[in-house]
Amino acid sequence: LVFPFLLSSLLSWRGFPWMVRIWAILAGTTLALSVYLIKPRVAPRKMRSHERGPWLATDGAFLCDPIMLFTLGTSFVSSLSTFPVSLYLASYASNLTPSAFEASVVVGVYNVASSFGCAFTGWLADIDYPLATLFCGAAGALAAFASWGLADSLAKVYGFAVLAGFTSQVIAAWSGCARDVSRGNPYVGSLVFGVLAGSRGLASIVMPFVSEGLYRPGESEQAWGRFGFYRMELFGASLLLSALLPRGWH
Repeated sequence: LVFPFLLSSLLSWRGFPWMVRIWAILAGTTLALSVYLIKPRVAPRKMRSHERGPWLATDGAFLCDPIMLFTLGTSFVSSLSTFPVSLYLASYASNLTPSAFEASVVVGVYNVASSFGCAFTGWLADIDYPLATLFCGAAGALAAFASWGLADSLAKVYGFAVLAGFTSQVIAAWSGCARDVSRGNPYVGSLVFGVLAGSRGLASIVMPFVSEGLYRPGESEQAWGRFGFYRMELFGASLLLSALLPRGWH
């Protein structure tokens, strides 16, 4: 909730270069404290004093596991579809209000809804993680088509921010993939998370080039897909692909 306002204040106060530096320090400090304070859900097996983990925990066979491949595909596709929302939501809202504060609130609402979405998706993933992934893909695509595509008022943009934030947390389903692919090997489980995070990072690098080509701010207003966001909202259809992929997991 605080994130968009803090970034705006830093930009106004020190400009972009120092905003990035200050944010890096804040993020590094916060994450370091989190690593120290966070406790695992399942206590790890304690090693004897003379025992150490292997330098190479696996031969890489887990990368060919069908579950791993499907999860990689869903993570990459869903990330390509959802990252533009967090980046362009304030730009969309600014077309409906002259207030920079109200446009920033939209991003804050999206972030808060994402927190609740992580909790719900994680709970659902503990029951059936293919179902959790299917939920994120189908509900996210529906939100992009109906809620964002038809948003002609600021209130509707707020509504979309809640729906998109709540339904876009497919990363919370990774624990189920790590459990099944690792088959009890904690070293492989950690590598599964690392590879999945890498696929999401790759999507974050590719996505700006894709979204830049999809966004056409000069286009005239229309009934669906206003303010040049027509192609970007249509791109939300790729979330349907991530909803169909889990069908092959069983």
